[in-house]
Amino acid sequence: MLSTEEGSPCQRLSIPAPLSPVRLVATEITLENPREPALQPVKVQALVDSGAVHLCIPEHVRIQLKLDEIDRKEITLADGEKKLVPYVSPIMIWYKNRSQKSKGVKSALDSS
Repeated sequence: MLSTEEGSPCQRLSIPAPLSPVRLVATEITLENPREPALQPVKVQALVDSGAVHLCIPEHVRIQLKLDEIDRKEITLADGEKKLVPYVSPIMIWYKNRSQKSKGVKSALDSS
């Protein structure tokens, strides 16, 4: 939490402290490969990140959905580390009664 104590960076910059702590929000989404209708969709718990530009999926989901790697892209992780990861496509993303077909999705490298 940001501090408003005298002399703290937030006080000097006049940034108000948050009214409540930051919370992680997760929800269930369904992913499917529109090129492979015979494959079962995959339900996953997704961490909602309002600052994210791309959806990151684990390698095992990419394999399970038979998503094609169309490119490799460099991403920057939250800690500043840069990684080269597969860029896969296509993928259909379902949330409740809404869907979005994505041109490409970054597949996060497993921790190994």
